Amino acid sequence: MLVYADDTTVICHDNTDVPDEEEFQHITDWSVENNLTIYLRKSKEIVFHRPNIRKCILPAPLAAI
Repeated sequence: MLVYADDTTVICHDNTDVPDEEEFQHITDWSVENNLTIYLRKSKEIVFHRPNIRKCILPAPLAAI
């Protein structure tokens, strides 16, 4: 059996107790348990922020992506 998923979106809010890396690890673990593959070389990380914030501190990029 082949399973294919495309265009998965993960949204992480900046006011959370779970770091982005930990959340991504949960997703990775879940995908392995459910026989799904995440193609990291095709994955993108995009950070959105409000345009008028003077001091916008961006999160560190995820190492795997």
